[in-house]
Amino acid sequence: MLADWVKVNEDELERLLQWFEPTLPALMARFGLQGLLLTRGEAGYALHGDQGQLALAGDGVAQPAFVDSVGAGDGFTALLLAGLAVGRDLGATLQLANRYAAMICGVRGPLPDLSADPAAFDPWREALHALPLTQDGS
Repeated sequence: MLADWVKVNEDELERLLQWFEPTLPALMARFGLQGLLLTRGEAGYALHGDQGQLALAGDGVAQPAFVDSVGAGDGFTALLLAGLAVGRDLGATLQLANRYAAMICGVRGPLPDLSADPAAFDPWREALHALPLTQDGS
């Protein structure tokens, strides 16, 4: 298989379902996926596991000063991968990634302007390392 997990947004999932399989369980089986993470913008996220069953979900995070969504999905994915890489709890990491994606929607472009605020990522780094470790302690 090419991947164990994929992260897609609603538009991407809709297209995959049209192209390959009509249901999420069938799509996941076809590609041998263990997980499919669906980002839903202001509606939050949903992680589907075995046979397409909903494993974890989170509500959207309000962004009262919405600018654009450029980079929100990539930011979500980056923070999720960072959390997994340092052994943080999956549910807590998903919640933090969701909040980070909402923050990205409040800035122009994919990242905060580091020339204006060189410490813009510090609170996110601190929050990531404050998350609980996975249940197995890794």
